[in-house]
Amino acid sequence: MGKKSLEIGDFEKTVYLTIKTVFEDSGLTYDQLAKATGVPKATLHDRLSVKRPATLTELEKICKALHLSLSEIVKQAEQS
Repeated sequence: MGKKSLEIGDFEKTVYLTIKTVFEDSGLTYDQLAKATGVPKATLHDRLSVKRPATLTELEKICKALHLSLSEIVKQAEQS
């Protein structure tokens, strides 16, 4: 029995794209973000490109590295 792939919903996509915008505005590289979060560069790229869903732990680490809380990101995404 293989793993069932999770579908990424519209709001979740908006959250990832909001994080990606903050990341791009930060001036950090994927290498720097990977080092700051402990999340592999390829995984970060997949998450921020909305290819695969992130775990809450990954989202929390990414937000922390970007000096934001997850709740701030969700609030920004809700306003989009």
